[in-house]
Amino acid sequence: MEALGRRIERAIVALDEVVASDAPEVSKLSRCVFLVAGLFGPFLLVHPYANGNGHMARFIVFTLLGRHGYWTNSWTVDPQPLPSDLYFQHIRSADTNDLIPLVQHLMRCIQGR
Repeated sequence: MEALGRRIERAIVALDEVVASDAPEVSKLSRCVFLVAGLFGPFLLVHPYANGNGHMARFIVFTLLGRHGYWTNSWTVDPQPLPSDLYFQHIRSADTNDLIPLVQHLMRCIQGR
């Protein structure tokens, strides 16, 4: 848990740096989503509760992205996303450090596609 806490702290610093940069908005968004997606899988592995892990992981995603005005239009904390949203496939990919499917899905949810 301590290591995850440090990882989240580093991600917050990196998010702040990305948003403060002169990069184009779409680059800022994609970098922020990638940073936050990198926390999703590790959180699920160490979260101490038997139930509610996904809710808390999604809440972290919402909180960190929302801190900079990036809000998802279709991905919710509660209820959990439907299986048809490919949510569980993206989680499995993130668990094996393949963040691209989760990043792409979050980008679509934020951009309203």
